[in-house]
Amino acid sequence: MQQLNEQQTASSDQIRQLEQAHQHANERVRELEKTLENAQLNYTRELEIMQERKDLEREKALVEVERTYQAKLQAQNDKYNDKVAEMHAENERIRQNYESRLEAFNKDNKK
Repeated sequence: MQQLNEQQTASSDQIRQLEQAHQHANERVRELEKTLENAQLNYTRELEIMQERKDLEREKALVEVERTYQAKLQAQNDKYNDKVAEMHAENERIRQNYESRLEAFNKDNKK
């Protein structure tokens, strides 16, 4: 009978130990699940940050291309405006020359 009581006590101790081990294992599983959840959240945040950086870099590149294009366009406009100014100056010189010759011709015809 005493042997049976000792076995029963030993079995109870083993059951308690197994229950504690099971409880520790469950706690560890919860910790790992929480760690995994945090890792997933961090991954999602990092992915969003990388996406924002990519979008920002793309916008930056587009702005740079646009600036380059605008600079080239402005250079062409400046060149065109200079050419138009030259042509206006040439037309004015031709007109003044023509008016001078016409005035001289009219003076000669009056005499």
